Amino acid sequence: MVEKTKTSSVGDVTTHLTPKIIFDTYIFQNIPKNLEEYRFVDLYCGEGGLILPILGHITPSLRPAFFKEHCFLCDNNPEMIEKAIINAAKYGVPRAITEKNIILNDSLERFPFDNDGLPFFHITNPPYLYFGHLAKMKEKGLQDKYMSNETKGIQDLYQLALYRDIKYGISRSIYIVPSNFLFGGAGTNAIRNIVLSDYLIIGAYIFETQIFEDTGQNVGIFNFLRKPARDGREQQFNGVKIDVAGKQTNRVYHLNPSNCYRAGGEFDEFIKVHKICTDALKVKFYLKSDEVAAHHGDMERTVVDVNHYDGNEYKRMKISIDYFLNRYLALNDLYVRTIDTGKAGKRVGLYSIEQDFHALGLLVTGNTYRTNPIQIFIESNVGALDIMLIHYCFNTILEHLRGNTDSEFLTTYKYTGTAEYTRKFLGLTQVRKIIEIIPILQWNDEKKRELQQKLIADSLTIEDIF
Repeated sequence: MVEKTKTSSVGDVTTHLTPKIIFDTYIFQNIPKNLEEYRFVDLYCGEGGLILPILGHITPSLRPAFFKEHCFLCDNNPEMIEKAIINAAKYGVPRAITEKNIILNDSLERFPFDNDGLPFFHITNPPYLYFGHLAKMKEKGLQDKYMSNETKGIQDLYQLALYRDIKYGISRSIYIVPSNFLFGGAGTNAIRNIVLSDYLIIGAYIFETQIFEDTGQNVGIFNFLRKPARDGREQQFNGVKIDVAGKQTNRVYHLNPSNCYRAGGEFDEFIKVHKICTDALKVKFYLKSDEVAAHHGDMERTVVDVNHYDGNEYKRMKISIDYFLNRYLALNDLYVRTIDTGKAGKRVGLYSIEQDFHALGLLVTGNTYRTNPIQIFIESNVGALDIMLIHYCFNTILEHLRGNTDSEFLTTYKYTGTAEYTRKFLGLTQVRKIIEIIPILQWNDEKKRELQQKLIADSLTIEDIF
């Protein structure tokens, strides 16, 4: 099992301190054996847990001299600087030396050490803070301090730290950052394009289990090597995934610049292969209050208000609608669960509103939220059998893709200690893409009856669909 980190806060920015066991188990083995080839630096050092343990591999009498020439740490929190100095003393390094190499500095703004001589090897667990939150922290000046035209497209402080390494000329680095750096979409496309044009990932550990004590943030440890020259080539590296049970799985990752170097690109390739140019299903999401109001009538029906969750269930309410909306809702009995529950049989996918909620529809009475159950409407000319086939074909395709990619095209969701597997989030864009490749409008009645029998026998396969 993975030991969890401690946390410390400075204002609204939380620092997740890294225990020595993380260094010993996952980092030291990826540092060159000849330690004197580099100057090791942590620009966001906290208590020094990612640099100071190197001293444990140095002969005690040689540690002060090694530290003086090869270890450089800084942080923007004076308390962390003092703790790092105290921790260095435990390895026998005098304060007179540590005070010169462990200094107060905001490394998101400037590099504090002379960048000449031996190359720097940056080992760090930088701060994480989504840039969208900076607008709420104007009194601290963080928004103006870190957001500029130069950093356009960068969306988190950890991404800014990676970007700064390029500017600072760092040749090697090991970063502990959210694993969605590798798997995320819009929020991480820009930083991958920037960083992976200059650096190769030469190895990684992907944690799908909790290592930070006070957050469900899933992280990865990424080993970067600077390229001789900037390029936009494909990358491939070996990684190790560690799941909620502590099981380790070796995987080969292929990163293509055409997909913003995003891992899990097999999903897009699958969609591309099966894309339908004509007669693709059209889909709409959400039942909204204005639509109900536009179809007011004398038919009273029960719906679920997905904006009001009381205790352990959504609020139920009565609506009065006309015949046309009643028929439309009765036909479109599907909703998408976008978040895995963590329990077997309750993963993301399409499900029946009647079976799960005993209602006619899922009504949005306020803002739309991607994490709520979302009703799906098939806008093409389909019948009840078609809707049933779409339901099960969708889930068959989704589970096929999850099995083939170890669910890596999905976004890792917040860790919970009771989860039986790594929870994932399914985006509505992905829902739409899967629905659109189901070739139901091309099937004749005989094909549909054949698939219906497969469903009854619980034997539907991906080959039956395509």
